Amino acid sequence: MSVKVENLSIAYRTRAGEVRPVDDVSFSVADGEIMGLAGESGCGKSTLGNSLVYLEGRMKHLGGRVELDGADLPIADGRAMQPHRLTTVSLVPQYAMSALNPTRRIGRLTTDLLRSHGVRDPGVMAEMAFSGAKVLHSRAAELAAMNNLEIHIRNSFTRGLGTIVPGGSSEEMLENRGVIAAVTHDPDIARVIVRCRGRRTNLTADVLAVLANCSVPVDLVAHFGPHEEELRMGFTVRRGDVQKVRSALGAIAQMDIDVEVTEKVAKLSLVGMGLLNRPEYTTRMLSTLARAGISTSWVSATQLRASVTVPLDKVIDGVNVLHREFELERVGQDASSMASA
Repeated sequence: MSVKVENLSIAYRTRAGEVRPVDDVSFSVADGEIMGLAGESGCGKSTLGNSLVYLEGRMKHLGGRVELDGADLPIADGRAMQPHRLTTVSLVPQYAMSALNPTRRIGRLTTDLLRSHGVRDPGVMAEMAFSGAKVLHSRAAELAAMNNLEIHIRNSFTRGLGTIVPGGSSEEMLENRGVIAAVTHDPDIARVIVRCRGRRTNLTADVLAVLANCSVPVDLVAHFGPHEEELRMGFTVRRGDVQKVRSALGAIAQMDIDVEVTEKVAKLSLVGMGLLNRPEYTTRMLSTLARAGISTSWVSATQLRASVTVPLDKVIDGVNVLHREFELERVGQDASSMASA
């Protein structure tokens, strides 16, 4: 993921007038690079970082633009930035007391964010984490959901239990609710197609076994054959795992396969409850994206998630139209207000 900042200027509104700590700043950070920013206290380092995520009430965007992987990041529009926060952009300050509001407990802050998106079920949290929401570590949420464990969000200032997300089965929720809890997107994926030149019947099993040995998670798996002219399969992986996938499959010459990788794609998902029982949600997602001129492919659905792949340069447009279609814009605005509290 790359970041490019061009001629960015940010001001604070004060009683004495505008103060401009960020004035015509430009820099770029390529994928895999780390940039250090040094300066005296109060020179604008934190303001620069904050401006790429959230402009608080006193902050004002005066000019300049920001690109994320070549696409404009709408930092001046709080509502348009909502899909990006906690997914593609985040700020991790150095000192905890300046990172959090000391008058509010960590458990309450986290729970308010989850509840603002209608999320109370551990299974839904696991789907959100895996599909790109970054609310919780995906493995932690997954283990809790699989083993019916409560998730405890502890308070670092007391010995109390903090906030508890109940474990247990979500059967009752799946039967009684069909709402969409969130729209998530993951731009850090690649689409892989494996074609078999020889005669074999177990291509999918062989490929998945190789990837499992390399600990590469796969999603949106599709299999074609054996009654077609060509036996092939497709799946998505993390973009950072592409070289590992190429090496693992290329090392098995006897499989007699060709591997094709497309990296300019992203995964767009609806996360909710009972989606297999209510296919109209997936239909609405596909129809909404089509009306917006966004092509889709590789549809996959579970009870908790419906995902498609879309062109990378269209994924944010897709997030915005789905937010409007499923009436999540108000929720996003509430979450922004909570974040600024």
